[in-house]
Amino acid sequence: MAKEFKCECCGKIFVPLNTDKKNQPKYCSKNCYFDARYGKLIPEGTVPIREPVYLEAVKLCQAGLSQTQAARQLGISFAALNQWLRACGREAIFADRVCVHCGKSMSDLPCLSSRLYCSRTCCSKAQYAREHPNYHPMTRHAQDIRDKALELYWGGLGPASISRYLQVPPGTVDCWIDKFGRTRERRQTSAAMQLRPISQRIKEAETSEEWLRIFREIAGDASNSINTPVYLVCGTICGNVGMNQLVTIIADRLRLDPTSGETFAFCDQQYKTIITINWEGSIVRICKLPKMHGAYLWPRKEFGLFIKVTPHEFECLIFYSKSDRKS
Repeated sequence: MAKEFKCECCGKIFVPLNTDKKNQPKYCSKNCYFDARYGKLIPEGTVPIREPVYLEAVKLCQAGLSQTQAARQLGISFAALNQWLRACGREAIFADRVCVHCGKSMSDLPCLSSRLYCSRTCCSKAQYAREHPNYHPMTRHAQDIRDKALELYWGGLGPASISRYLQVPPGTVDCWIDKFGRTRERRQTSAAMQLRPISQRIKEAETSEEWLRIFREIAGDASNSINTPVYLVCGTICGNVGMNQLVTIIADRLRLDPTSGETFAFCDQQYKTIITINWEGSIVRICKLPKMHGAYLWPRKEFGLFIKVTPHEFECLIFYSKSDRKS
């Protein structure tokens, strides 16, 4: 006759299918085994809950904590919690889990029980927010700065010029333009055009008067330095030109006296070297001023024969560098 045993959970008398002298059966079924080890089932929606502590663990995991954090906070074993979650099915427990940072649903992503974020981008942003608690992406730059940047863009100014003028990173300006730039049509305004780089404005000048007016914004007020003028010969010449050719250009083309003591300045075809010539009595001085970086700002041939400037303005033309100007 088969030996009978009494279930330690429900008290039912049962006869095991396989008897082993070393391992005596204690429970009549798997349900009794799980009830004895993990506690009886507690009705909680569609998820079977056996212990109140596991119900609290599920709520913590659904709120954004990982399994390790939930087990440590409740004082239970991580292995037991992981085994219970695996047995009950993570898909049913974490069906409505969302990203802690952006709130996006993660129902179609793997490893739901251990994920806090939907992507690495959200993870990096959340980590940066923890390290910089006073940072907020919408308040990093004031609203009036963003509105001013958009007004300048709609007025015809480029993103790089807006970034330099407002001291805002170029990527931020690009994001503003990409998000709000198409809400209005762009129309050039004089206020926005005045903020373009000097090199761009002087390159787009249409007359010699406009070129000189823009250039004098670099030199500033030179009313106290009206001495012997310097003639900027419009257009370019060959860089290896000799003294006789320069004198011929001054006398025949410009119709001026080369021996008057005034300075005449020429520029080579690459805008890299300025050549000056002037007479002091019986002495002729020819100077070459090469530019190591960048190029000189020089009037085009269409502006006429020459443009007359002061020595102070000519000195500013020589030492002007685009990196020194933020406009």
